[in-house]
Amino acid sequence: MEKLLFILGLSVVLVSSSFTPAFAESESFSENTKEELIQLEQETGAVEFFDISELPEGIPILEFDSVEELQKTIEYARSIEKNENFDKVFTPISKDSGFSIMASTGTARIQWYTAENWDYIYKIYLPSTMWIDLTYTYTGSGSTKKFSKITKVTSNSTSFPSTWIQETKSTSFYDSNRGVTVKIAGYHLLGVSIKGFNVGAKFPETYTKKYHF
Repeated sequence: MEKLLFILGLSVVLVSSSFTPAFAESESFSENTKEELIQLEQETGAVEFFDISELPEGIPILEFDSVEELQKTIEYARSIEKNENFDKVFTPISKDSGFSIMASTGTARIQWYTAENWDYIYKIYLPSTMWIDLTYTYTGSGSTKKFSKITKVTSNSTSFPSTWIQETKSTSFYDSNRGVTVKIAGYHLLGVSIKGFNVGAKFPETYTKKYHF
């Protein structure tokens, strides 16, 4: 009986010992990854990481093989956005309440694609399509139509792979109030997974668009 207990005890020790290096390696990997992510956040200013438990339910999690791959993805996305030859598509959709010498109300949508092609969409964290919805008052009609006031500015996206969260907005008129420049600021929200190490991520961004009667 004592011999059997000794064998069982030895087996437990051997099994435990075989898992110890793997567990230690996993902890070491997580700690190294965490340090690399902190460094990436500090050096680029292009992303803010937070505990995965704070990520809202339903937000997608993108997988990366390494922090280096994530960094290259961020650099690629930002270089495309800054490319002056990048073809942006604007689709204004206006709806007016009527024609009057008094101020009337209307709505418009400014819509654009964040990708040059569909292959690009799946390589980065940006949603494929984004848009800004405006609610405004105006006077005149046709060629005399002018903005009086922008009463509401909201923005959204297709929410895949990331969700757009608007934080601030500002507007300014130009061309004798026949056009408006809209600036929105916020962040793209998603989860990031690097070989099983998960974190939440915010990618801050600012967009400036124009709408003209």
